[in-house]
Amino acid sequence: MTDREAIEELRRRDVAASKAQDADQLAALWTDDCIALPPGLPPARGKAVIRAQLERMLEYQRKMEILEYEEVFEELEILGDTAIEWGFIRGAERPRAGGEVQRSQVKVMRVLKRQPDGSWLVHRSMFNAG
Repeated sequence: MTDREAIEELRRRDVAASKAQDADQLAALWTDDCIALPPGLPPARGKAVIRAQLERMLEYQRKMEILEYEEVFEELEILGDTAIEWGFIRGAERPRAGGEVQRSQVKVMRVLKRQPDGSWLVHRSMFNAG
């Protein structure tokens, strides 16, 4: 499998775990020493902290029916065992109790790290409304 194919697999796993609203599977996509830079919050350092943040976010999300979810990456640059990508995450959801469809889009930039087995994981991530 090429690096680009392995990164595509990471993206597929990310989309599937996001749609399934599965914090464990989402956290498994990150390196142990990862850092996320969410807007308006301090940096989240380490997989355990990121998993806890994901679980808190998913508490809200589980009240929503996911109608659409896609990741669209505009650029990928592979630099040895590190890759940098940026793009957009777009979605549409509706409260399970009923209500209007809500659409969202965030801009995201990620630094990925190749693992010894050739797979890739998220090492750093930053996002904001976009």
